[in-house]
Amino acid sequence: MVSSPFEIIIQMMVIIIQSVIYTGVVLLKLFFELMISLIYIINITGFIGIIISFIILLPVSYIIIKLFSGSLKIFLIALLILYIIIFLILLY
Repeated sequence: MVSSPFEIIIQMMVIIIQSVIYTGVVLLKLFFELMISLIYIINITGFIGIIISFIILLPVSYIIIKLFSGSLKIFLIALLILYIIIFLILLY
């Protein structure tokens, strides 16, 4: 039996949406793991941990952003939000 063009388009859209959702879930898990590890580094080493986390986070985040064809502005905004979240967690 031959599928109609609309069924093929709907199936393609479902596959694309599923892959976007799965990629988002994986990136969210990686983000939380990175945030937890950075919090541990900052808690153990104090102010030096902030510098160490910048040294670790900048190259890794830059490579990830470039792999996903993101812009540098988005990278800097995401990095700022990450550190605001970390400091709010540490203050709590």
